[in-house]
Amino acid sequence: MTHAKTKGSKRVKLHRELAELLDEELRRRGTSVIPAGEAFGKWRGLKDDEKDHEIVWPPMVTIMNTRLQQDDNDKWIGMGNQELLDYFSSYAAVKARHSYGPQGHRGMSLLIFESTARGYLEAERLHKHFAEQGTDREAWEHRQVLFYPGGTRQLYGYMANKEDLDIFNQHSQGKSKLKFEMRSYQEMVVNQIRQMSEANQELIFYKNKFAIQQRLKTALEESFGVVSEKLRKTMEENRIVRQRTKMQHEQNKEE
Repeated sequence: MTHAKTKGSKRVKLHRELAELLDEELRRRGTSVIPAGEAFGKWRGLKDDEKDHEIVWPPMVTIMNTRLQQDDNDKWIGMGNQELLDYFSSYAAVKARHSYGPQGHRGMSLLIFESTARGYLEAERLHKHFAEQGTDREAWEHRQVLFYPGGTRQLYGYMANKEDLDIFNQHSQGKSKLKFEMRSYQEMVVNQIRQMSEANQELIFYKNKFAIQQRLKTALEESFGVVSEKLRKTMEENRIVRQRTKMQHEQNKEE
């Protein structure tokens, strides 16, 4: 192909027409020719910097639109901790917190999950549930529907990031400030899941080993029982034979 494209002036037209025909045929077949000197045969996969990212630890899900109404002092009131936990009781959150400011409840709450890979997966499951029903971060930031007919408030939720928690802590100081860390996703989730998987495999191995030992023990006990019963019968038969032999011997003596 390269020869046909780069041939000198002699018979140039013929060579170029041949090259064009070859190019067209290769395009129809879904392939191409690698020009001389160009490298090929390498593939590009995931970028190294995409393999890991920082996550909020412990895992948390931000719940928005949790304030209810203003009290007699024009302060906002809203959901309580237990009420929020009860609303999402099927997701195994361990704690609930609400953000307060000068005007009271700010309508921003957090569900906090246990500091394990399992806790992260539970938080992620809740995050996905909000996304599936169209009430995730994207919906909250761009197409909020705060109320439905009858005055029912629509809750929104998504995995908390550092910016969310900085906003949450905006009016908090000292002990009231929510504490958190930014940790490696690979370290806190992926590696823990691998360790759990290895531990489960080891547990399954020992369970199977124990089951085999139990079956062997049962088989030995049954075999021992059978042998013992046979021995008992043999001893009883021998006793009867000896007794009969003795009786026969005594009868013979009397005769």
